[in-house]
Amino acid sequence: MGLKLLGISGSLRKASTNTGLLRAFSTFGSEVGFEMTMLDYLDVPMYNQDVEDLGNPESVERVRLSISEADGIVFACPEYNGYFSAALKNLIDWGTRKTNIWSGKRFMIVTAGGGGGGSRGQKQLIELMGNIKGVFVETGPVNVKIFGQPPVVDFATGDITDTELIAGLGAAARAFAKS
Repeated sequence: MGLKLLGISGSLRKASTNTGLLRAFSTFGSEVGFEMTMLDYLDVPMYNQDVEDLGNPESVERVRLSISEADGIVFACPEYNGYFSAALKNLIDWGTRKTNIWSGKRFMIVTAGGGGGGSRGQKQLIELMGNIKGVFVETGPVNVKIFGQPPVVDFATGDITDTELIAGLGAAARAFAKS
């Protein structure tokens, strides 16, 4: 298999539509030439330099290694009150400590949200990642307005049900793999 991608959802909810976007994105792996795993970071503590000074917790070392080994990152970025999630910011912060594992790391973003489809949070994540030397790959916008009619997701599972949206994820996957 070609590229090793890491999917990172900014939502920790089990039936997250953002995580659903990553699951749908990952189905294009064999066609496009990538393998994608999902990062589980529920056990990563809030960043605290006192904790870091005692040595990174095992969970922090595990996620840092997963991020470091990935050829690229696919963020699924929910938007809460106009910003990306605190969980995602915390994960990014742990990745900048001592050695910045985000520097030079290629990334793209998909979002699912309300009226704007998560576009405000996406812009802020691009800015933050640029500040820490991440490399944004423009794949065309994948901003899903989840409350449209007809529904584009199964809210009980977070799975994407709209075939046009799934096709758009495929186009984004192909663009990211070619970059």
